[in-house]
Amino acid sequence: MTVIESQLAFRSKPQRSNVVPPRIAAEVAHYQRRRSDHLTLPTRWYRDEDVFRFELTSVFPYAWQLAGPLSSVSQPGDQLLADVGQVPIVVTRGRDGLLRALVNICQHRAYPVALENRNSPLLQCQYHGWTYNLDGSLRAAPLCSKEELSGKGVALKPASVDIWNGLVFVNPDPDAESLADAFPELEDLGTEWELAFNDGDYEYRGVTSIEIDANWKAWCENANECYHCPTIHAESFDAEFKSLKDREVRVTQNLVGAINGYRESGPVLARHGMDPTYGERYVYLHPGSFFSKDDYHIFAGYTVPVAVDKTRFVSHTWARKGLDPAFAVDWENMWERTMGEDADAVRLQNAGLRSGMMSYGQLSSPADEMILKFHELVVRSYADVATRG
Repeated sequence: MTVIESQLAFRSKPQRSNVVPPRIAAEVAHYQRRRSDHLTLPTRWYRDEDVFRFELTSVFPYAWQLAGPLSSVSQPGDQLLADVGQVPIVVTRGRDGLLRALVNICQHRAYPVALENRNSPLLQCQYHGWTYNLDGSLRAAPLCSKEELSGKGVALKPASVDIWNGLVFVNPDPDAESLADAFPELEDLGTEWELAFNDGDYEYRGVTSIEIDANWKAWCENANECYHCPTIHAESFDAEFKSLKDREVRVTQNLVGAINGYRESGPVLARHGMDPTYGERYVYLHPGSFFSKDDYHIFAGYTVPVAVDKTRFVSHTWARKGLDPAFAVDWENMWERTMGEDADAVRLQNAGLRSGMMSYGQLSSPADEMILKFHELVVRSYADVATRG
């Protein structure tokens, strides 16, 4: 390998860890030995800075995550931003028609080269003006000669990108396996549950985010179970959906999902004389992507671990075309209230997790079936770190 080739290889692959710290490895082994006891994950994993750092360097940089709707990068020059863990990604549609994912970090001083979802023929750092083509190659650097930078392999780091049913997914690892290989059940489940996000019946409403005062795993746990729905969401989600006893749960090797049927007496549905048919379909992809589709509303979102006890949830939403405006507002308010109640629940739970007064929690089956699966996915993602070359 030549010097230039070595420089290119170094620049193209982020330096990440494939070492599991001894204490985490011991806790993984302990959890696996006592799996039949239905214990929770160690509460330390929700509050410890070393665990959080391990996740950011060894789990998220190798993970597939939702980025957003494919329709947002349909035209040459379109740019879509997302964060995988704390790795910023920009997805571009090149003039050659190709979809690419790039690490959104200028190779000069680490400023982002894209600040918002937009259409532009170039990627430009607003700090010092370094400019890149949509394929990540360096186009210009003010006051720098081409001779100075030539042969140094200066380019944005590539990432992996894939699409499924109208959604874009990204992975910071440029050599990642395909999305289909990572989640082989997803294609059939999408067909069975009619999970198309580009079927023309729904119109895209935009992207929003909420801040959550809790560890990212606590937020994902909450999303993955409805044991709490009759108590936390008695006047919101649980009032409209059969969210506990009558739900259909789908737990497979690599994902968690559920269908929640509608209640005949749902107050919003009854007030507007709606007659829904299918139900709410929910799917979680580890570590932190989930989407939900009902007869009237879709959200597809991803979780950003901001700090050990701070999380951001980014959500893209769609609404069925032709809805009565008054019903659409009421239905969206029901979902917003549900999200707010979830954020409050995990905020209050966070104090207990941080107290150090409980090492493990005790789960029950089948009420906690989806939590048990989520914990299995977390433990596997930790254990898999040691198997990477």
